[in-house]
Amino acid sequence: FNTTIRYCKAMLGGGIALDTANIKMNSNLIFDNEGWSDGGGLYCIHSSPLIENTVFKGNYGSSGGGMACWYYSSPILNNVGFTANDATIHGGGLFCKYYSNPNLNEVTFKQNTASYGAAMNFNENSNPIIFKTSIIGNHSLTSSGAFSCGINSNPVIINSTIAGNSSVSGGVSYIYDSHPVFLNCILWDNEPAAFWFADWDQYTNAVQFAY
Repeated sequence: FNTTIRYCKAMLGGGIALDTANIKMNSNLIFDNEGWSDGGGLYCIHSSPLIENTVFKGNYGSSGGGMACWYYSSPILNNVGFTANDATIHGGGLFCKYYSNPNLNEVTFKQNTASYGAAMNFNENSNPIIFKTSIIGNHSLTSSGAFSCGINSNPVIINSTIAGNSSVSGGVSYIYDSHPVFLNCILWDNEPAAFWFADWDQYTNAVQFAY
C-alpha cells in the first residue's frame, strides 16, 4: 500500500514478479521499470492479485510493458492507469496469455506503444471482462492501436470508450480465431480502420456489437 517502485530491472517482472500469489495492492506508483522478457512493471504467473488505485507508467518489457499475465492469472484491476508503457512485441500496457482472464473496472490506457496491441494483447484462451475502461491515444508500430486478440481469446468490453488509437493496420483490434463482444461502447477516430481480421483459412473471426 502507498508504495513507489521505480528503476528496477529483472528478466521477468521488472517492478514486481508474482508466482502463485494473490496479494492486494492499493495506491501504488509503478514506473520506469524494465522486464527484459515480460512484465516491465508487474509479472504474474498462476497469480490473481487485487490491484486498486495504482498507476503503471513508463515501464518496458518484451511483452506486457506495464503488466504481463501468464498461465491462469486473473487479476482484478479497479481504478488503475496504464500510461506510456512500451513493449517490443505484445501488449504495451497489458499482456495476457494461456487462460488468463483479468477483470478490469474503470481502467485507463493512454499513450502506450507496442508492435502488436499497443494498449492490450490477449492470446491463447484469455477472456478478460473490461468495464468502464478508456483506451485512448495508444499507438502500435504494426497492428492494433487499442488491442489484439487471438487463438480463442474472447474479450467482453462493456460501457467503454476506445478512441484516437492508431497503427499500420487495425486501429481498434486485430483479430484471429477470436470473437470479441462490445456492449454499449464508443469507438471513435481510430486509424486507419476500426478492425483488421486475419484472413488465414484455418482461423475463424467474428465481432459482436450490442446496445
